Amino acid sequence: MKKLLGKKSKGKGQKEIPAVLQLNVGGTQFTTQKTTLLKEPDTLFHVFFGGFGEVPPLDPEGRYFLDRDGKFFGLILSFLRDDQAELPLLFSGDWNALKREAEYYRVLSLIEKMEAEEQERPRRDSDISLRRSSVSDPKETNRATELKVELERRVHDIERRLEEDSVDEHTKDLLALELKKVHLEMDRVKIQSKNKGRELIYNLLIVGVTGTGKSSSINTLLVSCSLLCSYWTL
Repeated sequence: MKKLLGKKSKGKGQKEIPAVLQLNVGGTQFTTQKTTLLKEPDTLFHVFFGGFGEVPPLDPEGRYFLDRDGKFFGLILSFLRDDQAELPLLFSGDWNALKREAEYYRVLSLIEKMEAEEQERPRRDSDISLRRSSVSDPKETNRATELKVELERRVHDIERRLEEDSVDEHTKDLLALELKKVHLEMDRVKIQSKNKGRELIYNLLIVGVTGTGKSSSINTLLVSCSLLCSYWTL
């Protein structure tokens, strides 16, 4: 990037760039200090206004004319002023257009900020979605616990009746059959809960492993272990 700037031009007749610049960008007027545009090194503004290349032409009002989109130039100028800007909706048409303008002007810090957001946002949204669907929804866990308690109560009642001397053999056969059904239901609920726990933990671990920081992976691992313990005890 620095090689593109080359040496400063000192051609004859080249007017000195004023400290305060009047700009016309695609028909939209801007006023800013030269130091603001030259704040970040190696940008195209150093070519235009830093003496490294040809100065942009003037419009009829005496403003420097840039044949680019003024809407997104305003966002780039705001970023240069405060190191922050109200970025468009991620991956929208305006987002892509702003990134294209940032690449044209070679504002590397803004490009890096947008690329970091492009990588971080989908991961963060997936992580939040998974947490909402699992950790923050206790109703499903409560229903599974209530079902487990109900099945255990039914097993206890059937076993108690089987021990009663007043119960005839035919009734005991029916109770034994009912007891097997209840045990099968308990096994089904336990397997279903374990499988769901494994699936949630797998998804959370995938999110953590593909995250961008160690803290994200560690936090996700802790959530996964908590889920494993809660589902394994069912």
